[in-house]
Amino acid sequence: MCIIIDELGINVFDLANAQVKKTKDGQFVTIREDGGITITTLKPRANKLIERHAPKAMDEIEIDAENIDAHTALWMLLQMRAQHSKALNSNYLFVMDGSSPTRHGDEHLYRILDTRRKNTFKAIIDSLPSWVAEAKPTMPKIRVSRGLLKWIESGGDTLETTIYLGNSLLTALRNYIPPSIQEFVYRKRIRDHQKIQLLIAEDISAPSPRIKNNNYEYAKMQLIEAVNLLRTNSRHTTTDNPGQVFCFLCSPEAIELIVSYATYGTEQELISTCKKIITKIQDEGSRKMIKLLADATPIPMNFELLEVHANE
Repeated sequence: MCIIIDELGINVFDLANAQVKKTKDGQFVTIREDGGITITTLKPRANKLIERHAPKAMDEIEIDAENIDAHTALWMLLQMRAQHSKALNSNYLFVMDGSSPTRHGDEHLYRILDTRRKNTFKAIIDSLPSWVAEAKPTMPKIRVSRGLLKWIESGGDTLETTIYLGNSLLTALRNYIPPSIQEFVYRKRIRDHQKIQLLIAEDISAPSPRIKNNNYEYAKMQLIEAVNLLRTNSRHTTTDNPGQVFCFLCSPEAIELIVSYATYGTEQELISTCKKIITKIQDEGSRKMIKLLADATPIPMNFELLEVHANE
């Protein structure tokens, strides 16, 4: 259960109540044509179904304790429960043992009990180094900790975290992301953004027909004119952050480039810069900038880096 909870973000109680064949509530487990396994569980308090997919690993590898993923765990579970569930006439994914006599008419109730689940988890924790037990881990904490880690690693992407947890944006922030960590991540985002200045391409002259189809000349012309425009504007404004400022021209071509490099690029420092610009546009960009970003589609391309000096 721990592997499935950690990887797929299913609530432990919803997973314990998961059923294999489709029910009137819509819960079921299915094996797809590509070998992946999809599990649909009911989230009672939210009164909605949560669907999670465990893809099959592309490479055929020898399964051992180190590389068991959610797909492997679900596949093993389905195989192990097959005969046992048939004997008990149980539709639950996690079927309790059949040592107790079955009660006529109540066969569908047979599933893993919370006490058995907790005792087994405690036995696993007790077998690990003492510092693990000192953290007082529980199965629900596995999901919450992974959701928090996803939020931090994504730089505060609440949408990614809520998709994993299966909650609303407000619930995720209120119940799962501590205010102190929210403040830390948002302060970091501000520091990352404060040296970036966005320019909009509508202030730049349209290219002449001679260079419109020449990407290099087009980009060079835009760069030189943007720098000249920036110098003109800087005479009338002051900045609270003196020092090196990174300027980015928000044209359709430039935004397509950073989105593409963030997806297909190879230099980690440049990928990080592209992601910071994307986040800057999302957080502080104008409606037109955000629209340009929304319309941009990442495409594989030849990322040849050229340096141009724009001097008056």
